[in-house]
Amino acid sequence: MRERRCTSPVLAGDSLEGSLRAAGLRLGRGAESLDPPPSLEHVIVSAVAAAFPHDYRLLSVATTWLGVHAPRLHVGQLARLLPTAEKACADAVRFRAYWAGVAYWLRKDNRWAKIARMYPGPPVYLSRLGRDVARAALEHKGEDPRFAGSRLRVPLGMLRDRGADVASPEAMAMRHSWYRERLRQGPTYRADCWAELERDPTMNAAQLARRVGCTYPVAHRAIQDRKIATASAAA
Repeated sequence: MRERRCTSPVLAGDSLEGSLRAAGLRLGRGAESLDPPPSLEHVIVSAVAAAFPHDYRLLSVATTWLGVHAPRLHVGQLARLLPTAEKACADAVRFRAYWAGVAYWLRKDNRWAKIARMYPGPPVYLSRLGRDVARAALEHKGEDPRFAGSRLRVPLGMLRDRGADVASPEAMAMRHSWYRERLRQGPTYRADCWAELERDPTMNAAQLARRVGCTYPVAHRAIQDRKIATASAAA
């Protein structure tokens, strides 16, 4: 069944700041739980877009978050968000190189293969002060092992990797219903539909499709399957 759909805009400004903590990034002043919960893919893609050109604190936390929570991401949905986010980013080249570098880092998960090809250009250096300074830092400090071998060259220590900067999977499962359902079913639109139906079982297929960002048939099938499961549990 086709799941291809993703229409929500990239987050920015107050809407992004208000969603960071609810998605597990310990930044900003937002609540740690929102109803309905924010889309993880929209938040992380938007955070990376907002981090360029030089907000390395935000980029550090986003990168740590990816290292912890990437297995629970709907990578196909994330990939469909990237072109729109790139247009909103102040440094499109580094944005593409970053995501290609992330995909190289996470390459054992073949869902990232398409994103790994999104930047075929020459090496890109992450630095506020230019390529020469970045090269000197790489020679002096070494390279961030997460991006070693990719086209994104990141001096060691430029992107802080601290587990306390992000919520744990256990904490996310407690407060983010989509995350919790993805642990059960895998990161799919169907899992997100089931999570939303737990929150509001009165939604029809059109409403559910808009909320989750999936196609109408996927939402309709989720509603029908949930009705069967609910009826059988009550019997």
